[in-house]
Amino acid sequence: MHKALSYLNLFYIFFLCLLISSCSAFRQYQQLDYKKINPANTQKIIDYGVYTPPNWQISERLPLIVFLHGAGGNHESFERFGANKYFDKQINMGNMPRVILISPNGDLGFWENWADGSHNYRDWVTKDILPLVQNNYNTLDCPENCHVMGLSMGGFGALRFSYVTENIFSSVSAFSAPIISDEEKEKTNNSFLIQLIFPFDKIYGVKFSKNYVENTIEKEFINNKNSNNVRLQLFIGDNDLDQMIKNNQRFHEKLVSNNIDHEYIIYQGEHKWKDWIPNFTRSINFLVDDKYKVQNPKKLIKNQQ
Repeated sequence: MHKALSYLNLFYIFFLCLLISSCSAFRQYQQLDYKKINPANTQKIIDYGVYTPPNWQISERLPLIVFLHGAGGNHESFERFGANKYFDKQINMGNMPRVILISPNGDLGFWENWADGSHNYRDWVTKDILPLVQNNYNTLDCPENCHVMGLSMGGFGALRFSYVTENIFSSVSAFSAPIISDEEKEKTNNSFLIQLIFPFDKIYGVKFSKNYVENTIEKEFINNKNSNNVRLQLFIGDNDLDQMIKNNQRFHEKLVSNNIDHEYIIYQGEHKWKDWIPNFTRSINFLVDDKYKVQNPKKLIKNQQ
């Protein structure tokens, strides 16, 4: 392969293929409760789904999970790929705690409040959808009982949500997240393919905004004591995208060297739903259950599922 075709270009070609394939999926059933919301002072309609566990009753107060999809996905992806059925099975078997889960639609917006002010995905989820679901589904109080998880682009968003929105989430679980380093941000912003798929100039500005540069994922979790109050879990596949493996490993090593508690899991598989879903039990248990708090954050943990 020609050297000029950088990992970043390959990375976003992958996402383009994922986007095309996701659009061809068809709906076979609807088990989540799907709703729409029109945030104040906008013309935007935001779709979201709510998962409830088997035999759920409104009188049952449960923890709340915010689930952020990846590029090419939407609010229906959680159900489209059968994650809801996996949850049902694991809960019925007693392997997973009962939870309420929100699956909002984040388009290709990287789950950010855009620099140009046109889209505020993070605020729409945390300030509009989350409080509404808390009230309508009688969930337990935040931040102790509110958690965020995400896949790929959603993993990036989940990590950002966990510290940008203070006092909302107590734990975060990120799968195959593109953790962009300071060295890589310029390459990311200047890539034609990236601009073709993601409107980064609108999301972060023509140059990455000063606010973002000063608050990258690596900097925040290492330097910000507020971030250290959020329990952190990272998943990466042993056959994931090469640069994502390197980025997650680099982030893990920096966390270890700075004595930041976290759980780092290398699962067997690729950058795909079929390999992510079998690890959801471990993710939800970590997010919700105190007994899953990290005992040895410096130990490299390999998942053999």
